[in-house]
Amino acid sequence: MSNKSSMPLLGVGLLLVVAVAGAGAVLQRLTVYSGPNQTGSAVRVDEKIADLGRYPRLQSFLSSVQSYCAVGWFDFYAQCDFNGASVDLGGQGMDGATEKCAPANLSGFTGSVRFTGPFDLSTPVLTLIQGTSSNAFGGREIDVYERARRWIPLNQTSAVYTYGGSNWTLFTGDNFQGSSWCFQQTQQGKMINHLVLNATTHIRSVRQGCEGDSGANDAAGPGGCGRRPNRLW
Repeated sequence: MSNKSSMPLLGVGLLLVVAVAGAGAVLQRLTVYSGPNQTGSAVRVDEKIADLGRYPRLQSFLSSVQSYCAVGWFDFYAQCDFNGASVDLGGQGMDGATEKCAPANLSGFTGSVRFTGPFDLSTPVLTLIQGTSSNAFGGREIDVYERARRWIPLNQTSAVYTYGGSNWTLFTGDNFQGSSWCFQQTQQGKMINHLVLNATTHIRSVRQGCEGDSGANDAAGPGGCGRRPNRLW
């Protein structure tokens, strides 16, 4: 995160990141403002922070913000370690890949914050969220960057995201065993897809791609697709 006075330096850094990531990179970013309509003091949030209480000045500022601009999705939680109730600030559309500016109210949700998944939305990554008893989008997050992982160290999985237009096969057993289904992109060109699972669902291993083809004809699996409705606006 950074305050407004350091944003010119941050801008140089972001240009370097884009150059390394390539022309197709879509970087998650969030700027929150103390006043309405993107006025007043501003702070850039670009980290996953498990305990905002370690930064009392930032925590105090977040409690009083009135507007924001964002690309991607940023979740703010009532408690540290991404626990408790949460609200999100995000970009335009279901995948948030286009910048959106809107009102914001984070009062009561300044325990922790994270952007979901990879910093670059165009990266082919699978993100698994363990969930908590009160919030399917809280708790531990695991990002799978490799093409396959034989073991997922979660007791349960409540939410799944795919990024970069990638399709994934999800297995209920270790080493690609057990029941499986394809979790695929449902719209051409979409950066993110999102699936809410039953709280007792176990995903123990994953593999990029879908059996037999790119996943175009596979079922989406249990649950419902689409971004959750608990937005601030």
